[in-house]
Amino acid sequence: MQTAFNLLIVNLAMIDLITSSTIMPIILYGYITQSWPLSLTACEVFAFFYYSAHFTSTINLLMITLNRYMHVTRPHATYKIIYSVKRRRILTLIAWSISPLCLLPLLFTNGFSWWEAGYMCAYSRLEGFSNVYSLFLGVLFQLLPFLLMVVLYIFIFQTVKRSHANIDNPKIQVDECESYYSTETR
Repeated sequence: MQTAFNLLIVNLAMIDLITSSTIMPIILYGYITQSWPLSLTACEVFAFFYYSAHFTSTINLLMITLNRYMHVTRPHATYKIIYSVKRRRILTLIAWSISPLCLLPLLFTNGFSWWEAGYMCAYSRLEGFSNVYSLFLGVLFQLLPFLLMVVLYIFIFQTVKRSHANIDNPKIQVDECESYYSTETR
């Protein structure tokens, strides 16, 4: 069962496992004690991994949506070409690497710090580069994927609805074929 969809689901499960087993306990500790027990560097590294996991999860959800869209709206041969074994590996690599790569500038510019009001390590609340870049990352990894998923699921819904209409009313298909052939012979 090494399908593209299964690979994406396994990736999502791995991200969720990492988040629930390593990141969430540290966040819970911060909420309970209302403090960060380690160094500022550890706080920055933790925030980097927290946002990397969060954004990677979002990218995986978007890739699952794209996979479903291609599977439902495109011919099977096209789907098989797009989701070949080699391309699946490339997509997996992209899904796991794009968010950490985009977060590196914040890691190296003190863009993460202890957020007292949220009891966790998060984006620095300083003016300037990290604030603008944080907004950019929010749009890139939250707003755009959300909008794309909504649009793609609307297209999927429309395709399925049309397909059911054709199955429920086969007369339409026959009439369309007859009109096509009658115009061809003229």
